Amino acid sequence: MAWLACSIFYAYLYAMRTLPGMYVGGISASMGIEIGTAAGLIGSYMLTYGLGNLVTGGLMDKYGAKWVIPAGPIFVGVGVLMFASGHYGLAYAGRLVMGFGCAFGFVGCGYLVGSLMPPTVLALFIGLSQAFGMGGGALGAQPLASLLEAFGLNWQSGMVACGLFGLVLAVLMLVAMPAKRKDDAKTASVPFGAALWAVLKNPQAIRLGFIGAFMFTGTTVAASVLGMPFLVNLSHLDTPTAKTAVTLVSAGWVIGAPLAGYVSDRIHARKPLLFIAIAGMAAISIFVRISDVATMATELLFALGLLFGILSGSAMLTYTMAKESADNALSGTASGVQNAWVFGIGFLISTGVAELVKDVATDPATHKLISVHQFQQATLPILLGLGVAALLLSFTKETASK
Repeated sequence: MAWLACSIFYAYLYAMRTLPGMYVGGISASMGIEIGTAAGLIGSYMLTYGLGNLVTGGLMDKYGAKWVIPAGPIFVGVGVLMFASGHYGLAYAGRLVMGFGCAFGFVGCGYLVGSLMPPTVLALFIGLSQAFGMGGGALGAQPLASLLEAFGLNWQSGMVACGLFGLVLAVLMLVAMPAKRKDDAKTASVPFGAALWAVLKNPQAIRLGFIGAFMFTGTTVAASVLGMPFLVNLSHLDTPTAKTAVTLVSAGWVIGAPLAGYVSDRIHARKPLLFIAIAGMAAISIFVRISDVATMATELLFALGLLFGILSGSAMLTYTMAKESADNALSGTASGVQNAWVFGIGFLISTGVAELVKDVATDPATHKLISVHQFQQATLPILLGLGVAALLLSFTKETASK
């Protein structure tokens, strides 16, 4: 029950991260700001989300789930209500508050899985947690926006309703969370900074952070940074079809993360599946680079996007390995540090590729979107990252228990 409640929260926070993107026009008009400024406002939660991962896991290890994890939906709910004010300064502060609250989501799921679940299903439930989150992100886009509009709610009223839901969810989670866990006494004696440093300096944790980041960045670069600007420039694809192709990459994660976890738990091994996933992602990337993507059948584009997402979902095995590499008393800290590594490294790579694409995405004379050749060249960081991930994985110890 506790894990399910936290997974629902994870889906909720993912939805709150993506929902404002459906209202960017209304937000821009209400606050009297440019579209680009509104987009920056919506993404500002990332500033506190990354750092929050380093804090929340340690708090869970130190004080347990009961009085820590329910704080997540409180932060998110309050942040959403502040954002709904329509005042730019308060909305910006609200996104920062929400970003910190978001850090309680997946880290909380990982902490509960490590504390309450047997090791034989560890990877499966970590994968299922991620599937909940990705599903919430999908619902937080057009479906939720359409539902709110059906009830006659504009963007501000809709955000208020969502914020209040977060506060109600916090109360329900407080009831669902376990009061104690078996390692509480041992963990309470470990200073917060010492616990965090013990995980941060672990070479295995560092390698797993880079491996997870390079695999996850393959998805964000292929779908978010490069996907739409390229696909809408193909003569045989309209915008809705291009959006579907990009969405299928994320849908693949919903399938791939729990599937990889289930298989990994059954065969008692993590590394073989990671090697297979990295090789498959690299093969698809190479195929895209050498093919005439502009004339490729829509069905094949859909299949490649879905398969790429399914393979990318195996990256969640690095979270499982990170937890298995750490002391049982540092379950939350291990999840938080791994998430911080993946988010931080992935953010830097995605930002770098976005800057690269920005330089080639428009022609001064025609203002055309990126061409097939430019898209293929911009996918080179994906291949390089996957190569580094495979190399690091070869030096990483297997952690699954037989």
